[in-house]
Amino acid sequence: DTLMLTGECDGIYLGDRGLVLFDIKTPANESRSWPLQGAAYVYLARLAGYKISGIEFVKLNKEAKPAKVYEYEYEKNWDLFQKCFELHQYFFAKKKKGPLPL
Repeated sequence: DTLMLTGECDGIYLGDRGLVLFDIKTPANESRSWPLQGAAYVYLARLAGYKISGIEFVKLNKEAKPAKVYEYEYEKNWDLFQKCFELHQYFFAKKKKGPLPL
């Protein structure tokens, strides 16, 4: 509520490395925004009490070929998400806010 962020991943599963957050995608190519979206999902999941240790985006194939899994790092992408969020607030938000809480 503080940051006015919303989002909903497709699921969370328990894997070898702990809880993994995943999202299913259908476009033809990987998007440069997916790592940032995943980091934002992890941020929200951690606020809700989930100890997420991995991010996976699963790109489905329209020709029924095997899906491709993209794994992303939270820390690196969270830093970039924060910078993007702060820039968005600087240029577009009516009320300026400080840095994002970790």
